[in-house]
Amino acid sequence: MATKRRPLNEIELANLERFKSIWLEKKQILKLTQEIAGHACGWNGQSAFSQYLCGIVPLNVEAVLRLAKVLAVHPAEIMPDINDLLPEGCGDTTAVSRREREARALANLILDLSKEQRVVLETVAETFVNSAHKQSKEVG
Repeated sequence: MATKRRPLNEIELANLERFKSIWLEKKQILKLTQEIAGHACGWNGQSAFSQYLCGIVPLNVEAVLRLAKVLAVHPAEIMPDINDLLPEGCGDTTAVSRREREARALANLILDLSKEQRVVLETVAETFVNSAHKQSKEVG
């Protein structure tokens, strides 16, 4: 017999909504399915991921840290009060390096491009990578 779960509280619901929004935004960009994301989080696949996504199981610190890594977001974007929930000395999850801020800014600029502009950017990037590979083979 299945145990009846308690309803999510207001904070858990807000965290869930942020997680759902990020998931909807990122799944296509990162080419993720619930199955792939679940495995990337170290779980047995789609079922565990789905339980968090559907709010069956409330998000906890460990799940948020795993999900944030897979979704390439800062944990505080899912759970703003995550620092309050971490044990003393575990670091400040709000600290973001200059490089990370610049990478996010660049990613946001890319996301703002039209589909046609992204195709051109992908073509340029592929050309650059192919050229770099060719040069490394010639040198090595």
